[in-house]
Amino acid sequence: MGMTYLMGEIVVILAISCAIGFLVGWGCRQMMSGGDGGREQELSLQLGRIEAERNELQARLKRLQAMGGQPTEAAASQSSAVPAAAAVTKNVGESRQMRGEYRVADLPGVNDKALHMMRDLGIRTTYDLLRESEGESKLRLLSTALEQENDQVREWRTMADLLRVPGMDGKHARLLVTAGVMSVDSLHDRQVEDLHNQLESANSELQLVRSVADRVTIASWISYASPLSQLDLDA
Repeated sequence: MGMTYLMGEIVVILAISCAIGFLVGWGCRQMMSGGDGGREQELSLQLGRIEAERNELQARLKRLQAMGGQPTEAAASQSSAVPAAAAVTKNVGESRQMRGEYRVADLPGVNDKALHMMRDLGIRTTYDLLRESEGESKLRLLSTALEQENDQVREWRTMADLLRVPGMDGKHARLLVTAGVMSVDSLHDRQVEDLHNQLESANSELQLVRSVADRVTIASWISYASPLSQLDLDA
């Protein structure tokens, strides 16, 4: 009965995902066909929300498929403690990534010396970094402890903040910083077309990413940024 339910859920999600893919394709064709700037901006934001919903559905599909592949209770009881511990660790890691928490080693520009000193201070994830650099006074204290300039630590903090946005990666977070996006709040206030042009310009000079994110992806970042403005470091 449980397997039948899971299969039904998977079929429904696949159908919805296909429909969303069709809508995204249609929207892109509409944008390419031209139109007034206001309508194009609105369409970009709508496509961003659709893309975000598709990503969420795909993540849900993966979870359902994983559930369908779980071992029976009898088989699970025969497994050793080591694989079980590994599974718990993996789930914790996935949970952290779902809320945009990564290793500080994943931040572009963090050198080995700073990374080692962060570990000595108990800073191992981007949320640890955000917590220990919250407010100007704590940021300065951390900069001193890491033997780094305040601006350097501020840049690392900004990238850690931007990584909370679903679909964001370290290189694009760094590119956003070079374009003057210094927080999730700042990202939320940007316009899709303007930000895309700024990223293209910055990347043409610095070559931080192979290809700048498209307008639909940028629109999804902006759409996600609004509810993320309030940072909950205790979650």
